[in-house]
Amino acid sequence: MTLISNPLTTEAEMQRLFGSTGVTEFSDHDDSGSSDTGVVDDCINQATEEIRGFAWHWYSDATLATSTLVARWATTLEVYFLCTRLGSDPPSGTAGEFERVMA
Repeated sequence: MTLISNPLTTEAEMQRLFGSTGVTEFSDHDDSGSSDTGVVDDCINQATEEIRGFAWHWYSDATLATSTLVARWATTLEVYFLCTRLGSDPPSGTAGEFERVMA
């Protein structure tokens, strides 16, 4: 899938939270040994749309894009979605943060 415009997080942020090896291992669906950009973009899109879907009543995209807290939330969601995409459990810290963000 193509990356949507103005995403709230990036693959670099995902790697910072989850590690480049973790991103590669969970996104490499074709066993090429490298991160699958389409899989990562899908997770970025989903995380961005989840946050925008909730916050659009109160905040503009410009406001969301400048918030470091929103970027952290989006990155947490992105990693969570990447882990659960093929039925794997996310790390406990990510799962706990996901639950807190989604509460």
